[in-house]
Amino acid sequence: MDKLRHAFRINRALSDEWVRQAREQVEEGRRHFNAHHYEKAEQAFREAIASNPHNAWANAYLGHTLYHLARVEEAMLYRRRAMEADPGSKAAAIAQAKLDLVKNKQRRAADDFFDYVARH
Repeated sequence: MDKLRHAFRINRALSDEWVRQAREQVEEGRRHFNAHHYEKAEQAFREAIASNPHNAWANAYLGHTLYHLARVEEAMLYRRRAMEADPGSKAAAIAQAKLDLVKNKQRRAADDFFDYVARH
């Protein structure tokens, strides 16, 4: 029984360490993002996701970062992952709003294109 308790303590300590590391990586990524250093931000968010793939904030911020790097399809994937990781959270709500914004821009661009074609 003592070995089992010891194993649980080790597992808990490792889990806590992974969560702490992921949180620090998200904060590092946010600093880079806010400074418009998107490549560095991408790296930090990917490291956070490697530590915890279900981190909604890391996925949402990676989506925002990829959008700024003009990688729209990949950005949409990570925004969806943020929504799946923690539905109903602030991170998920922000990711959903950003997805809706991109979809609306794409829809408007298509409408503008077809209007132009119809006029010419």
